[in-house]
Amino acid sequence: MSIDNARRYTHERSTALTLQRTLLPRNTVKHPAVETASRYLPAGARVALVVGDVVGHDVLASAPDSL
Repeated sequence: MSIDNARRYTHERSTALTLQRTLLPRNTVKHPAVETASRYLPAGARVALVVGDVVGHDVLASAPDSL
């Protein structure tokens, strides 16, 4: 029974990981003004969307409160 449970768990986990990975975009949009990326990190029921805009070209422009 333990071996059957281990096999079932391994199969279900493999299936879930495959499904989760197929939901990510395979190609990102190529545009000179936009950079896109995606990454899968198992974190339960959490979703994050990050959008940023930087005016300027130096470190102070991108992170003014960190210096």
